[in-house]
Amino acid sequence: MRRCLVILLVACMVAAAPAQTALACSAALLRIADRPVMVRNYDWHIGNALLMMNQPGIAKRALAFDNPAEWTSKYGSISVNQYGRELPVDGINDQGLAIAVLWLDETEYPATDERPSVSPAQWVQYQLDTAKSVEEVLASDNLIRINPYGNAKVHYFVSDATGDCAVIDFLEGRMVAHRGDQLQFDQITNSTCSESQGCMVGFEGFGGNDAIPADTKSLSRYARLASVAAKLETTNKPLHQVGFDTIHQVRQRSTQWQLVYDLKAKKMFFRTMNHSKIREIELAECEFDAEKPTMILDIEAPLEGDVIGHFREYSRDANKSLVEKSVAGTKFAQSFPPAVVQMVINYPDHACVPAKTEAAATP
Repeated sequence: MRRCLVILLVACMVAAAPAQTALACSAALLRIADRPVMVRNYDWHIGNALLMMNQPGIAKRALAFDNPAEWTSKYGSISVNQYGRELPVDGINDQGLAIAVLWLDETEYPATDERPSVSPAQWVQYQLDTAKSVEEVLASDNLIRINPYGNAKVHYFVSDATGDCAVIDFLEGRMVAHRGDQLQFDQITNSTCSESQGCMVGFEGFGGNDAIPADTKSLSRYARLASVAAKLETTNKPLHQVGFDTIHQVRQRSTQWQLVYDLKAKKMFFRTMNHSKIREIELAECEFDAEKPTMILDIEAPLEGDVIGHFREYSRDANKSLVEKSVAGTKFAQSFPPAVVQMVINYPDHACVPAKTEAAATP
C-alpha cells in the first residue's frame, strides 16, 4: 500500500508540476515572408529551466503508472524543461515540428482504455521524438493517450515546417483538434479554440464594433494577438525579430521567457525576463546521434547569439538541481515528500537508454 501511495504521488507531481491557473500563456503561428514562424510567451511564477538537447535512437518508457507507453526516439530535439528531463513545456525537433503547452481549465483527458499512456508533459517529448508533422501528431491519438494524474489541465499548440498547425484540446475525454479550415486564427491562449474563435466576431476588424481589449485575460490576449498578426507587413527586420515584436504585444508581468521558432530553417530563438539578449540554436548544427549524450544549457545563462557551443553534458546532479529548485519555487509542490522528488530526479537514469544498449541487454 505504501509503495502504491508513493507511485501515485510521483505521478501526480509529474503530471501536475505546471498546474496552476496562473499559467496563462500565448502562442501563434505567423507567416512572415512566406515562412512559418511560431511564437510563444511562457507565463509562470518561476523562470528557471534547462534547455535539453535530446538524442534520437533512445529507448524510453514513460513516467506513468497506468500502462506506460514505450517508444524509441526517431528525431533529435531541443526542449525547454522546468520540472525535469523528459517533461518539457516547449520544444522543436530536427524536422521542424514545434510544440507549446498552455493551461486550459476545461481540459478533460480520456478515460483509461487499452492505449498506453503518458503524462501531459511527457506527451510533448513523445511527439518531438516520433513525429515530423502536425498530421502525425494527430494520428498518434490512436496509439497513446494522456493520463489524468495530477489534474494538469493543459492544451497544445503544434506547428510544422510546412506551415501546418493545430490547436489540440482534450474535452469531455477526447482529443478535439482545430486545423486547416477549422482554425480561423493560427493561435491560442487559455480558452478552448471554439470559444476563442467565437469571441472574435464582436471586435473591430473582425465583424464587430468592440475595441480590441488591452487587459491580460485569455480572450483579450487572443483578440489582441489576432489583431497584431493581421496587420503584419513586409519588413526588412529579421524574421525572429518580427516574431518577438509580435508576441511581445501580449506579454504579462509573469512572462518568464519568449520563444520564436523559424520552422523551415529549424532555428530556435529565445530571451528571458532576466536576460533580454536574444540567443539562438540552429538544429542543423546540433550533434544529434544516439551515441552522443543528452546535453543541457541553463536558459538564464548570460549569453547572446549562437549558444550551441555552451551546452554541456547532462548529469543527474543537474536534473536534481532543476527539479529541487522548481519544486521549492512552486507552492503546491513544496509539500511533496523528499522520496517522491527523488524518484522524479532518478527517472531518466533507468527509463531512457540508447536503443542498442537496451537490445544488447535483452536475453
